[in-house]
Amino acid sequence: MRLSFVTNRGAVRRQNQDALQIGEKIWLGDMAAPESLEGLNFPLLISVVDGMGGQLGGEKAAAI
Repeated sequence: MRLSFVTNRGAVRRQNQDALQIGEKIWLGDMAAPESLEGLNFPLLISVVDGMGGQLGGEKAAAI
């Protein structure tokens, strides 16, 4: 199995509050360059959290 992902804060926000978890690895904030993972084992937990539109503490909420 191969997974690829990328996220971006966009043109309006100063901070990217998105979060992504694949297995035991967690990414927070800007992931401007595409990244790929290979050789993943099943069962596999994948979580995608969209930020809170720049709201105060949104990056902390996404990390929970």
